[in-house]
Amino acid sequence: KQYGGKFLQLLYLEPFPDIKKELEKAKEIIVVETSSTAKLANLIKANTGIKNIKTILKYDALPFTPGDIK
Repeated sequence: KQYGGKFLQLLYLEPFPDIKKELEKAKEIIVVETSSTAKLANLIKANTGIKNIKTILKYDALPFTPGDIK
């Protein structure tokens, strides 16, 4: 199955960018980050009020592979 979704990269976190309107358009939000505690996902939740965010976390010092994301 192919995914035809969008990609959003945050280049700065302070001041937090106004991304709420863009995120509200999404059917599903998945945050991919190298963190064991989902710091970025939690920051997005706190600044947008959007709570239904899924995460893909990796914290073994290795880069993400396509298989990690799939």
